[in-house]
Amino acid sequence: MPTIMASPSLARNRLDAPRLRLLARIARDRRAFAAQVADKGTCKGKSDVEWYKEGTTLAQARGLCSGCWVREACFRLAVLDDTMDLLANGGSIRKVIGVRGGYTARRRVPRVKALLKKLRPPKKARAAA
Repeated sequence: MPTIMASPSLARNRLDAPRLRLLARIARDRRAFAAQVADKGTCKGKSDVEWYKEGTTLAQARGLCSGCWVREACFRLAVLDDTMDLLANGGSIRKVIGVRGGYTARRRVPRVKALLKKLRPPKKARAAA
């Protein structure tokens, strides 16, 4: 799982105070969710290969994560990880792949887009920078 760190691309986005507070809250929440998943997840100690196969169906995703105590925390962690990766490294929303929290990437994308919209400055501000 990626570590959230300040990067040059985040600095270029010229985040204002509300966005910086949201970013700090995301980093704090991510640490909490990551600790829960690492301690109590049914996937603890298993290979990541099963979770990052392209073309995994929703039924397969739910099967991988069925009965997990921290499924919701894992889903939230996935959304935060995907969002921060796209914010820091750029690229397309199509970079969101794999199964986490019992959901495929397709199910996570709307939440990732919504969070990115809150974090990214308006297009006018980005164009002026």
